[in-house]
Amino acid sequence: LPAYLLLLPHLAPGVVVKTLRVLPLLCGLAQIELVYRAARIVFPHKDDLQKIAMLVGGLMPMHICLSQAVSNEPLAGCLSSALIVFCLALIVEPARPRPRSFFVWMGVVWGLALLSKITPLLLAPFVAAAIVMASRKGPDAFRRARGRLGLVFGVCLLVSGWYFFRNW
Repeated sequence: LPAYLLLLPHLAPGVVVKTLRVLPLLCGLAQIELVYRAARIVFPHKDDLQKIAMLVGGLMPMHICLSQAVSNEPLAGCLSSALIVFCLALIVEPARPRPRSFFVWMGVVWGLALLSKITPLLLAPFVAAAIVMASRKGPDAFRRARGRLGLVFGVCLLVSGWYFFRNW
């Protein structure tokens, strides 16, 4: 709606709707890229499985239908997919050192997903489990997991919390 109102004084209503259809299309293309990145994480040395994953992810009927309509579904799906790619990276390579910015970006992406739609809230247990699983090794595992959880959930709350507090 804000983009519609922003473009309406400058373009005819029909042109505005056609212009706004570009955003879901870009989200659909981004989701295909995210499927590819997820496949590369899960199947690092198997090109054939990566191609199959991209084919299945790119040609899902619901994905094709939603990428053509103006709504918040494609954006919520795209941002949720990005969050899942972050979680997969944590689960598959838990020993890899991650900078704080990795967890900040997780919180930002999750917060933006929650601003587009409330259903990404259902990813909370999976995000928490991925962070805990990635932080379980080492002498200070509990402290590291707690700090990472606080960072992701805190940034998510900063990004999207204002909207829910305002509506409450």
